[in-house]
Amino acid sequence: MTVIPYDVLAHEAWARLAQAADDPTHPMRLFLLATVDADGLPDARLMVLRGAGRRLGKIWFYTDRRSEKVEQLRKRPELCAVTYDCRDGVQLRLRGAATIHELDSEAAQHWSHTSTVVRALYASPYAPGRPLRLPDPRLMTIKHALDAGAEAVARQNFAVIETLVQTIEWLQLKDDDQRRAILYASTGWAVQPLAP
Repeated sequence: MTVIPYDVLAHEAWARLAQAADDPTHPMRLFLLATVDADGLPDARLMVLRGAGRRLGKIWFYTDRRSEKVEQLRKRPELCAVTYDCRDGVQLRLRGAATIHELDSEAAQHWSHTSTVVRALYASPYAPGRPLRLPDPRLMTIKHALDAGAEAVARQNFAVIETLVQTIEWLQLKDDDQRRAILYASTGWAVQPLAP
């Protein structure tokens, strides 16, 4: 494990995010995404990173527009997203503000890049988290094939969480060396070292 020098942390952070968005096997592909619920309490769940762009300072996740997190982000768009690469001991903590894209051109662009398996996730007649008396056998058939009607339903339920990243906190711990720093979008991702 190599400890990353401070002067390349911004490049390294965004490169890892871009790689994770493109590579399903990358350890930073999964994020813990934290929002604030209706009672003002933290609410967190794992999300798959679907895109990252340093030039725009944004990351993207996909979700069902009927999910509670969408309503939470509509009311309070601030979020915190954390990921970890166990190979190098690197944690990234991103803070930012979310915009929800549902039936607009941004969502349509992302939808065009999804696989049938991903699309099938949004074809369920049930909102995420809704209690079921018994597993619905229709969910298995939806996963195997989407007819035009099911795909239209799925598209209606699909949403993109676009996050304008405001800060990235880098933490890398190694037995004989540690690196912690915060990078601010407002300074062009200039690195501010922090005590580990």
